[in-house]
Amino acid sequence: MKYYIDSGNLADIKRISSFFPLSGLTTNPDILSREKRHPMELYRQIHKEVPQIGEFHMQVVSVEAEDIVCEARHMRSALTGKDGIAPDMFFVKVPVNKAGVAAMMRLKKEGIAFTATGIFTAQQGILAGDLGASYAAPYITPITTGGFDGMDVVHEIKQLYQRYGCSTKILAAGFSVESQVAKAGLAGADIVTMPAAIIEKLLFVPQTEVYTNRFIDLFQEYAGRGKTLLDFD
Repeated sequence: MKYYIDSGNLADIKRISSFFPLSGLTTNPDILSREKRHPMELYRQIHKEVPQIGEFHMQVVSVEAEDIVCEARHMRSALTGKDGIAPDMFFVKVPVNKAGVAAMMRLKKEGIAFTATGIFTAQQGILAGDLGASYAAPYITPITTGGFDGMDVVHEIKQLYQRYGCSTKILAAGFSVESQVAKAGLAGADIVTMPAAIIEKLLFVPQTEVYTNRFIDLFQEYAGRGKTLLDFD
């Protein structure tokens, strides 16, 4: 499973990338609005300062199909190319609604890679695959809050993709607790994207700290306080 960070905060992205294997970045219009920065410049700076992040996903804000296509072209032109994000590493996020579906049909013909976002049902997931989406992004917690099971939806999408030989990857999003991450993987997610707070909680397991510290204490009782294996030839 691959891990993305769902954030536009450069400090958080740099901090998390220093100890966690990030493969990509996602944002949405709300996340970008919190940063109060020129969105294109922000993406360029993240690409420059955090080179280990490979894929970048950025969501349109237009609501009509024609405008979505124009916006997608502009985003791709502004962010990819010489010294920018590699064209095959940039994906336009488009919601799976009437206008979004119409836009996806055109984006596919134009060769603009896109991520189908705002997915709440398995039907939306397989439709995204049929339309040629590179990724389909189901929202785990919002699905569950709406009275369904987010993991079931991921599992159903995976089953449909396998049945029809669909190459679209499942990019699970909308996590609220760290325990959902492994469950999403078990349900069939290929990638998970999470805010910094969830990523940090993934790595804090009290039992690991207790046992690791005990092992170190026992070693240092024998070797001397502050000693490590660097002190032994």
